[in-house]
Amino acid sequence: MHPYGLIPVMRHGALALFESKAIMSYIDRVFPGPAFMPEDPTLMALTEQWIAFTNHKIDRSMVRDYVVQYRFADEAKGPDMARINCAQADIEKQARFVDAALAGTGFLVGDTLTMADLNLMPMLYYTRMLPEGKAIFDPLPHLVSYIERLGARPSFQATGKPKAA
Repeated sequence: MHPYGLIPVMRHGALALFESKAIMSYIDRVFPGPAFMPEDPTLMALTEQWIAFTNHKIDRSMVRDYVVQYRFADEAKGPDMARINCAQADIEKQARFVDAALAGTGFLVGDTLTMADLNLMPMLYYTRMLPEGKAIFDPLPHLVSYIERLGARPSFQATGKPKAA
């Protein structure tokens, strides 16, 4: 379904979708339940801004250059520690930025859960599961509270517990 054979992908009836943002937007509009994309134009724009920032910057450093290096390490060589070490400065800068953004309401946009939070949470969760990520995140009280609060949601718990590296 994906032109490069990647995930995520989704099929719903005759519709085939790839890319996280397209899938999230479709689910938000088609299925019952609370909407996670704000109707207010300002809040919608801020939500889109956070999603873009997360997908283009945070995903690169926290997921591709850090988590993936542990999770999919070559068994003989182990994790690419040079790449992990290089990613840490960006992860720290991004974590401080997110922590500051959460200081006001505990959410990225406004005072309620949005698609921006749903997009970012798995990246933060997996990053914090690993030693360097935990060391970077744990001194940041708003970020830690956010991960723990969103991680306790029934919907997050229903996804199954990831195994520690």
